[in-house]
Amino acid sequence: KRWWLYPPGGPPTPEAYDAVALCPASQLPEVTAALPRDARPIEVIQRPGEGVFVPALWWHATYDEGPTLGIGSQLSMAELDILSMAAHHPTSAFALYHAGCEMHKTEEERAIELFEEAIEREPLNFYFATNQILFYLNMVFH
Repeated sequence: KRWWLYPPGGPPTPEAYDAVALCPASQLPEVTAALPRDARPIEVIQRPGEGVFVPALWWHATYDEGPTLGIGSQLSMAELDILSMAAHHPTSAFALYHAGCEMHKTEEERAIELFEEAIEREPLNFYFATNQILFYLNMVFH
């Protein structure tokens, strides 16, 4: 199994983001090799019997080159102090987005800023964009 990883801020340049954000996994080897060295993700090849630990907030993509069995686990949002994570990882769109979700009832203006910053950092993240529309509709109808 092949893994590609970026630290919490994700790809370091807009060009790297555009290249990898919606890239089919089977094309990642060629696409990432074409990036400048300092914009490439960390690449890991996992062999049978090995495990891979991906820290919280890290971007990752995988490609199975043959039959595999994978077992994964994630923390639930209830287990994370997302406001602290956003403070420690201000370039993580995931942390910014979820911090906005956490504070939207008490600090609506700041939540809007965080949503917009998350979408600016990851413009191809349909989850963020769709939920931002729902957030604005909720503001209109409450």
